[in-house]
Amino acid sequence: MLVLFCNLSYTNDLCLLVPIYDARAQRFRFDEDAFNNLNNLPTLDRDLPQNSIAAVGYTCNTFPYAAHLPAPKNDTAVSFNVQFVILLGELPE
Repeated sequence: MLVLFCNLSYTNDLCLLVPIYDARAQRFRFDEDAFNNLNNLPTLDRDLPQNSIAAVGYTCNTFPYAAHLPAPKNDTAVSFNVQFVILLGELPE
């Protein structure tokens, strides 16, 4: 489980848990069926090993920056929200 900490000026400290799925024992196909069955993969409860090969699933959003901080009304902020990580393999050391 990946833990992301964000210190946002308009909220308290935020802790987000991001699942790390372990697909090293199988060939992950990156198709609709594979993504629909992510929850069937084992998860890691530790940091990724060094030299890992991983895919990161995320969403990207925009929002008016001035809604949260003093800024010109036309400024737009972008957020990249990590949804999950898939560990695909490890390179030899």
